[in-house]
Amino acid sequence: MLDRCTALLAYGPPPPQAHYGTPPPQAYGTAPPGGNLRAVALPTAPPMPVPRPDAARFKPVLTLPTRPGAVEAVLWAPDGKTLATSSEDKTVRIWDAATGTTVRTLTESPAEAIGSVDYAPDGKSLVVGYENGTIRRWDAATGDTSHVMGTTSLPPRTLAYAPDGKTLAIALVDGTVQIVPTP
Repeated sequence: MLDRCTALLAYGPPPPQAHYGTPPPQAYGTAPPGGNLRAVALPTAPPMPVPRPDAARFKPVLTLPTRPGAVEAVLWAPDGKTLATSSEDKTVRIWDAATGTTVRTLTESPAEAIGSVDYAPDGKSLVVGYENGTIRRWDAATGDTSHVMGTTSLPPRTLAYAPDGKTLAIALVDGTVQIVPTP
């Protein structure tokens, strides 16, 4: 894992597969449908290698000042106004996409490592999967934890809401995928 990452917003095509000896981006996502603004978490761990020939492809419009610890995931809210990042520091941060400021920080008590995060289709909540198997819903506007949705027998690797918000797909570290109804 990288010690530090920088999340940035940029216009342009997805990064190429070859990274000339540097680690690939940690996470990659796109804006809501029809948009071409992209969110990328790129490694910034020293020492930086010789600049890559593909580095000029992205022209950042904003760089988020993420905290130490690798950014594990970055995703857009459905309305495109905020982004959420999950990090090795056991937090989920919601960012204003226009200014790059932290809107709120979500932290489990006691702090648990985060496996995955996804916005609900309506953008009103985030679902967070923790390494201890807990799946928790957070209110995106207030930062309140509204509901423990359940637990899994193994840590979740990825979570994804169905477009209608009625089901959640949970990929576990053993390679299985569970489809569960959302309360």
